Amino acid sequence: MQKELQHYIDAQNAYKSRKDHNKIGPSGCSQNDVFLSPENYGLKNCLFPLTEEQVAIVHEIKEAMGGEKLIAFISEEFDAHAEAAYLSLEVLDLTFSNVWHVFQSLLILLSPPAL
Repeated sequence: MQKELQHYIDAQNAYKSRKDHNKIGPSGCSQNDVFLSPENYGLKNCLFPLTEEQVAIVHEIKEAMGGEKLIAFISEEFDAHAEAAYLSLEVLDLTFSNVWHVFQSLLILLSPPAL
């Protein structure tokens, strides 16, 4: 899924919109163009550059606060169970075309048994 989503994001960010004089902000360009050269569109780059040392400090703070568990939506146990179920399906390539079928198969494998 990540590959498909990344392809969509890349395409959207590279898409050159039509010129719209009524739009606030730049138009007639791609989001990539604006991000790479905001000054060409009357904008200012307000990103705060970090040194490698500062990035390392951010990573240390994140790890001290719980690391990847900070953004986890499921328990480690369920993640392992879902991963095993997915691998058991032997899906060669997960795409938008087959994702619903794979989801339905996983739902059956991960559903608790009926009483």
